[in-house]
Amino acid sequence: MRLDQYIATTYKCSRHKAHDMITESFVYVNNQKTTKPAYCVTKTDVVTLTQEAFIAGELYYSRAALKLQRFLDTISNSSGKIIKYNNKQSHITANIHYQLQPYTISECHTIHQNHSKEIANIKQYITDNLIANQIVLDVGASSGGFTQVLLAKGAHSVIAQDVGSMQLNKNLKENMRVFSLENLDIRDLSSHKRFWLESLLTISLLRDSRDCDIKLPRFQSLQNLCAIHNARHITSNSQQPYTTKPFIMLTCDVSFISLRNILDSLYSLSNHLLLLFKPQFEVGRLAQRDKKGVVTDKIAIKESLLSILSLLENYGATLLYVEQSQVKGKAGNEEFFIFCQF
Repeated sequence: MRLDQYIATTYKCSRHKAHDMITESFVYVNNQKTTKPAYCVTKTDVVTLTQEAFIAGELYYSRAALKLQRFLDTISNSSGKIIKYNNKQSHITANIHYQLQPYTISECHTIHQNHSKEIANIKQYITDNLIANQIVLDVGASSGGFTQVLLAKGAHSVIAQDVGSMQLNKNLKENMRVFSLENLDIRDLSSHKRFWLESLLTISLLRDSRDCDIKLPRFQSLQNLCAIHNARHITSNSQQPYTTKPFIMLTCDVSFISLRNILDSLYSLSNHLLLLFKPQFEVGRLAQRDKKGVVTDKIAIKESLLSILSLLENYGATLLYVEQSQVKGKAGNEEFFIFCQF
């Protein structure tokens, strides 16, 4: 039997996901790493998966989960740098040094002599203060890769928004800590913020639900979600003033649309944004690509990334941190995480 077929059958996942796990070096046959999906396994072979394939005891739901997990858990001093901190600007265009391989943001504004320690502090701050015990908005949730990691990192609950439908992983749909907002464009949420945000704001009150005798129902639609806004047993416990930025943190992993087209909406929802920059949706149609759709125009990628960072500065960012994703996009595109604090 082919190795990818064996993995798919044994772990009840798709053949495509099995292929990914093998090529990502998560699969060992008889204690030997095997990266060929067509490798033939026999009944006597012992096939195992590394712990990297699991998030909180479950197989990762999508490549997005791997991207976010590795970003939060790994300190990479060569591919990530702070480029702005506490309004002390470090002329972005002068300090991003373009290379043919990964981009590095070097010689930037020095915060501490031990730069890797500061990066570790940023990631620890994200995990401990912006994710753990918080209500996090996951924009472009799709199958729920980011949502899976956010839950594993201790988020109180996650609002999984997506313009599509029927994509969220079944386990997440059944998870009481996940609220699925399907068929909803994030720009629509922003343009009707007074209605939607007042409804979504009620979710923030769940932070204090430990002090309330509340049994939370399942919400499978936006209409049901909004219905809790009028629930007396929740609203009566609120001492929190209304704010147009109801989420302390949001993550964003969107496809087929540029971040610049939704940035205004994201800014209206939170002061802490963790964005995934995907060059294939940012550089425009004229940028050179290979047969697989991988953007090969490195200059166009650099200019587009700088453009996004400049936009964030214009919105008033007080901290900008950029790091190349350790997991490439599905087709092989180099992607970048941008953490922004206003």
